[in-house]
Amino acid sequence: MTVQPEVITLDMINAVEAKGLFYLPDPSGNINENSGDLRGLKYGVTRDYVLAIVGSEGTIGIITEATLKLIPIPEF
Repeated sequence: MTVQPEVITLDMINAVEAKGLFYLPDPSGNINENSGDLRGLKYGVTRDYVLAIVGSEGTIGIITEATLKLIPIPEF
């Protein structure tokens, strides 16, 4: 999935789940911070679902577009 800045992560998660897919990082997580929550222990954090640079904390550049990896919704 390709997204642009200002996409609200929780809105995106709800949209992809309606199609049977899942974006795991915590809704409060952002690409610049490489955020994750407790699910990150099992499924990975933001960097595992972004197909480019993450964790720059804004020092390398401005994100204008991000390509995200989606997975099927886990059964359990």
